Amino acid sequence: MVHETKRIPWFEHRRWRIALLIAMGLSVVLGGLWWSSQSRPLYQVTMLPSLGGKTTPSALNDRGQVVGFSEAADGEFHGFLWDRASGMEDLGVLEGRLDINNAGWIAGTKPDPNGRAQAFLCDPNGAVCFLGDLGGGTSHAHALNDRCQVVGESTTVDGSRHAFFWDRAGGMRRIVALTGKDNHVRSLNSAGLVYGTADMGDKPNQAFLWAPDHGMVTIAPPFVKGKVCDLNSRGQLLGKHRISSAEVHMVLWTQEAGIEKLFRLRGFPDLPAGTNDANQVVYEEWCSRRWALLEWLLSPLPSRWMLWDPGRGKTDLNGHLPRPWRDSFWVCNINEKGWIVGGAVKGKQGDTATFLLEPIAEKWEK
Repeated sequence: MVHETKRIPWFEHRRWRIALLIAMGLSVVLGGLWWSSQSRPLYQVTMLPSLGGKTTPSALNDRGQVVGFSEAADGEFHGFLWDRASGMEDLGVLEGRLDINNAGWIAGTKPDPNGRAQAFLCDPNGAVCFLGDLGGGTSHAHALNDRCQVVGESTTVDGSRHAFFWDRAGGMRRIVALTGKDNHVRSLNSAGLVYGTADMGDKPNQAFLWAPDHGMVTIAPPFVKGKVCDLNSRGQLLGKHRISSAEVHMVLWTQEAGIEKLFRLRGFPDLPAGTNDANQVVYEEWCSRRWALLEWLLSPLPSRWMLWDPGRGKTDLNGHLPRPWRDSFWVCNINEKGWIVGGAVKGKQGDTATFLLEPIAEKWEK
């Protein structure tokens, strides 16, 4: 008797072969991407120390000095100044924002002897000068430039909120009333140009530029929702511009020169971005719906902070951080050397830390 061997249909063999090849290919791609991200770091990453607890960055200058806030042993948040040579310095109880220029001067807000919030300027030796107010008893500093000019907000006698500009020659002067809750003075560049938003007549939250010598200029930038992300030293505004219903670009814009396209955005959350004079841009990018599953497999983050460089294109910044902090990293500031400072959260207790990313020169030259 001849026994016939039962044969598996050809298409079943083929189906399993295809599935195996796809699985092997995906493993190679994922492994290659992981190995590439691990073996070619572009940044030296430093986790800053603290004053005893959580830390949050506020600003970074071109010398690599960082200012921010840290939880001290007494449980209160103190301002801090950090650099690699001197380490962490406690600046005492402060509030609001801090900024630092390239000479090491610091602007911020602290209680005066009467307990009222007052804008201040601190020199590199630690001497503090209160900047005063517009008559209402309180003021808050927001930004500082290398000429030690300061912008912020202050109350007037009637309690209303106004943007201010301060310098040594003219003291504190009023820019514009900030009547809406979303009105703020936002940026100050090295030329003394101020960017902010204010309610102008029947136009709420209108973008404006103000200069000490020329006064107020209202603008209508062609950005998504009219919102400006940043202002560079050349007076260019950074923002998101809609090309079509499905296409949004990050652009630089001035009224005189118009739009300079930088790159196309994938997803465009309404979150801040920053730039420097080398046209490097830090911003948050969300996964597109079309490739959401594949992108989740490659990186389980719903969004990531990116650096866009004119020569290198996009670089994922989250991937450079230690794994416990990687998923929650956010960028605070980028300086003219391309150094980046940001914060991250870890664990259920919400521990926060500050990270400095310094470009590795030989890696960026390749």
